[in-house]
Amino acid sequence: MLTLKSKVQRPTETLFYDDAFRNVLYQHLPILKKVAVPLKGPSSLDQYINAGDFRMLLLAYGAPYHLHWLIMRLNDVIDPMDWNPFSQILTISEDNTVLSGLITLYNTNKNS
Repeated sequence: MLTLKSKVQRPTETLFYDDAFRNVLYQHLPILKKVAVPLKGPSSLDQYINAGDFRMLLLAYGAPYHLHWLIMRLNDVIDPMDWNPFSQILTISEDNTVLSGLITLYNTNKNS
């Protein structure tokens, strides 16, 4: 059966769920924090509405699911159900030069 989801091309999506790759991201977190883009934090009402789950806040910002773990770590959030209100949120996209370089380096080392 052909579905819309099967048409979406996200070649690196599964990579972000790989524990070994997450370890690489964690090791490079200070560098990734420096290149992350700060966004104005959501309103107090939005933070209150989504206080139960930080991932819901990320969805409201339009962050793709596969980047939630990384964006949470960039904002020092370990448990999506336990976080404090933010005045700004650090975010990053897959096409960020440093992040795409880590993806390329990881894939190169994994395949060699």
